[in-house]
Amino acid sequence: MIKHSSYPQRTFFKKAVPAVFAAAVACLTGISSQAVLPAGMTDARRPAGIDDETVGIMGMMEGYSTGMTAPERLKLAGVIVEESVRRGIDPVFMVAIIKTESAFFSRARSTRGALGLMQIRTATARYLADELDIAWEGEATLYDPYTNVRMGIHYFSTLLDRYGADKAKALAAYSMGPSSLTERLKGAETVPTVYGDRVFLHYRNLKGRAGI
Repeated sequence: MIKHSSYPQRTFFKKAVPAVFAAAVACLTGISSQAVLPAGMTDARRPAGIDDETVGIMGMMEGYSTGMTAPERLKLAGVIVEESVRRGIDPVFMVAIIKTESAFFSRARSTRGALGLMQIRTATARYLADELDIAWEGEATLYDPYTNVRMGIHYFSTLLDRYGADKAKALAAYSMGPSSLTERLKGAETVPTVYGDRVFLHYRNLKGRAGI
């Protein structure tokens, strides 16, 4: 699989890290927990085993109506980090896509029937579930935030592979469908940028908020 960015590959931490290790992780990822700790959470109240990056991703959801409790948001942040890092994608970039798609609302539903955090249609979700060996239970599967994000990150990763790690094309394909984009490219038409521009804007703003 193509590694889609220079994002550092590392093992997802499941044990508490010493302060010196945590500082090293912050240097690698660019996220400082002090810059993005969610409201009411201090280092003293942080659950054991949660690293700076996961806390930082959780903090990016602060102030949004997510339909999830704080523990659920923290678990979601961990899934985003783990699934993104596994595929060589910056987790903040995936957060930017989620923000663009659903503004972090786990029960989001579009007029075209796309569901959940990453706004996946059921037809697409069926084959993603098969690829990921996920039991398909209809809409309930997509309304599970952790499953939705697993599917969405995997899908975006396959689009990056398909379009040679070109994020602009992968984003256009995510928005309009790869078949539609391929037809446009065959006709020598330009890649649509409206959706991608929104994602990149959110990405820059999220990184700025995190002090990266």
